[in-house]
Amino acid sequence: MTTTSNVFLANYNSSKFDITLKADVTGAPTWVQYIEPNKLFAVNENGNDLHILNLECGSTYSLTPAINATGSSGVVHLGFNKDNTRLVSAAYGNRTVDVWDISSDRLRLIKTIPAPGNSGPRSPNQDTSHPHQANLNPSGRYFAINDLGFDNIMILDTQDNKYDIIQNIPTKAGYVICEISNEIIVNQISYSAAGVTIHQSQIISSFISGTAPKGAAAGGIVLHPNQKDLYITNRLTGGNGVLPRMLSISKSGKEIFLSNQDGPAAAVAFGINEDSSIDATPKATLDLSVFSEKGSGPPYITEI
Repeated sequence: MTTTSNVFLANYNSSKFDITLKADVTGAPTWVQYIEPNKLFAVNENGNDLHILNLECGSTYSLTPAINATGSSGVVHLGFNKDNTRLVSAAYGNRTVDVWDISSDRLRLIKTIPAPGNSGPRSPNQDTSHPHQANLNPSGRYFAINDLGFDNIMILDTQDNKYDIIQNIPTKAGYVICEISNEIIVNQISYSAAGVTIHQSQIISSFISGTAPKGAAAGGIVLHPNQKDLYITNRLTGGNGVLPRMLSISKSGKEIFLSNQDGPAAAVAFGINEDSSIDATPKATLDLSVFSEKGSGPPYITEI
């Protein structure tokens, strides 16, 4: 779990969280990624620096700086190729995508790619580009980079280590949760020598009623490892807390972890039932006071 200036570790035993580490870090690590055996990659959403930290989890727990480098500002997501030698960062605040060489314990910026496209219809959110995520497709060849500002999906081709944008598709790819329209969009994706083809197959509201309340902004989406069940958060309208920012599935597939940026419960573990529904009563929670004051709960939570 992370907050501005801190990374938290907690042991979870299916009934409670026990905090084992609160480490001070630089900036706002709103997205981190653990790479075995001991590397934690961390963005600084409020700056232009990217960090590699050494994480030790044994008889004692520690997190220490290892490498840092400068790239685009406002990075909010990190994607890794299959062998963890390249990193792609989505710079929401800078309208760019960075490609990094992370082989042999290095952090070297290879290229910065300006996001192509045109402004979307809804001002001010879509006045400019906002690359939001960089997700690797199952084949390991393409990254799909969704752009909230331009309503596009950039297709980044890794073949021959080129990392070039070969398509900029004015649609939503795969499973997409739309923060502005509060819709879940499902697409079928096929591949050919020419690149990627997308066919939209379904659009459904992120609310059971079919109508989003005023001020709603869907925020998180995660596909269960069974490849059948999809979970989303409506970020400004509840979720056993206030401002649910991120959700992730446990390695066992039996729990879903939720981070709330406001309280009272800032981190929550829910059980997933055999019918894929979520228990209404949490299995474990962490109070907002563990992290900070009101409005400063964790934007990131995952099991490592």
